[in-house]
Amino acid sequence: MTAVLDLEALLNLSRATVVLELNWVDGADDDFRQALRAASSAYLEPSAQTEAVDLVVVWWRRHDGDLSDSLLDALRLLTDGGAICLATPKPGSPEYVDAIDISDIAKDLNLRQTGTFVIGPDWRATKLQT
Repeated sequence: MTAVLDLEALLNLSRATVVLELNWVDGADDDFRQALRAASSAYLEPSAQTEAVDLVVVWWRRHDGDLSDSLLDALRLLTDGGAICLATPKPGSPEYVDAIDISDIAKDLNLRQTGTFVIGPDWRATKLQT
């Protein structure tokens, strides 16, 4: 079981926060997903169509394609002041995404990296904001 995370502090999450999950992958950390669902009364499944959300959770592995495109898709869904929680495999995994790559892509998209934290035994998250 994943250690209890303070999602309110880490992701500025409240019951009123609208959360959308994108690019769910097999092996995504279910404890983290359940904690997000419990913390937000408006947790939308990956297939949900919506106008704007406060937080987009993007699951990403190195071989999933173009990270820039996926983050652009997430940006289009955000409300003003919203954030992206980019979930990637931890270092040592064959699907690991290098922190330098995340930082470079974030800069290219005018996103600020405001935190990185462990979300499970095999995953970490990077919070990105406009």
